[in-house]
Amino acid sequence: MPGFKAFKWEESAKSSGKYKLSFEVEKGREPCAAAVEIALRIIENESKLPSLIVSNLWNEFNGRGKKSEMWWHGALDQVAENFQYGELPPPATAKDLLPVMRLDGIFIRESLYSYKKPIAELTFSALFEEEHGVGILTDGNKILGNGYSCQTSLYEPPADSATAPEEEEAQPTEEDLVKAQKEMQKMAKEFATIFGRQEEKHQKKWQKLFPPPPPETPVTREIAFLCGDWKYDAHESARVLKALKNIKTNIAADEKAFGRNLYRISPKALKYLMDGKLMENYRVVECRRQGSQVIIDVCSKSGWKQTWKYWCDGEVLVSDAGLAYRRA
Repeated sequence: MPGFKAFKWEESAKSSGKYKLSFEVEKGREPCAAAVEIALRIIENESKLPSLIVSNLWNEFNGRGKKSEMWWHGALDQVAENFQYGELPPPATAKDLLPVMRLDGIFIRESLYSYKKPIAELTFSALFEEEHGVGILTDGNKILGNGYSCQTSLYEPPADSATAPEEEEAQPTEEDLVKAQKEMQKMAKEFATIFGRQEEKHQKKWQKLFPPPPPETPVTREIAFLCGDWKYDAHESARVLKALKNIKTNIAADEKAFGRNLYRISPKALKYLMDGKLMENYRVVECRRQGSQVIIDVCSKSGWKQTWKYWCDGEVLVSDAGLAYRRA
C-alpha cells in the first residue's frame, strides 16, 4: 500500500510501503465478510486516508471537531514542544504531521465496545507520542476515533450503531476474498521478515546497554522491588534513547513537558500519572524478575493484555522503549 508512504518518519525504521494487516477472530474461524470488506476499503482508499488522518489529528490538536479523551486535544503547544525532539520547527498545518508519523500496521476487529460492526485500527509510531504511539479508528472511509496505539477509543458512536437494524451492504465476491487473502498473506510474510530484523537489532543494542544476567540467575515473581513512585528522568532518557534508537532529544523541552509525570507501581496495579492526573491504570497480572531485568504482564480495564520489559537497579527504571524513570 504505497499510499501510506506519505507518512515519512524514519527514526526507527524506513517505511517500505508494505504493512502488517491482521484480523481479530476466534481460533479456527475466518474473518467475516464485512471485516474483509473493511480491509478492501482501506486498500482502495490508501491514497485518501493519510490526509484524513492528519486532518483529524490537526483538528484535535487545535481543539476543534470531535473530542477524544487524549492529552493532545487542544494541546497544540505541547505537540509543538514534542517536535523539538526531532529538532523540527512547530507544525503549522496538518501536512506537517506526515514527516513525524509512520504506519506500523492495520488491525481489524469485528466490533468495538458499542460499535457492533467491523472497525479497523491503524497503528502509528509518532515523534509527538514516542512512548505509546498513536492509533486511528476507521471504517475505511472516515475517522471514528483515536488514542494511544492499541488503546484507542471511539468518538461518540452513532445513535443507531447498536440498536438500529444494519443497512444491507454489498458483499465482497469470492474473487475479492481470494485476492484479499493472497495480498494479506504476502504482506504478513514480508512484514514478519522486516519486523524480525528490526527487533533483532533493537535487542542487540538493548543487551549491549543493559547486559543480561548470567543464565543461572534465579527468576523471582516479586514486585515489591518495584513498588513506589517513579518520576520521569529527562537526562537519563536522553542518554538511553541516543544509544538505543539514535534519537537526540531536547532535554530542557523534555523536562518541561514530562518532568512531573510518574509511574506508580503497587503489587496489584501500574498507574501512569500526568501532572497528578491519572492517565492510565493497568492491573498487574504477573511480574518476572531476573537480576535487573524485569518483565511485567498487565491488563487494561477493557481487557487488552500487554507485556512490558524493563531494566531496574532499584533506583532507575528503564523501559525497552528507552524512557527512564528515577525513584521519587
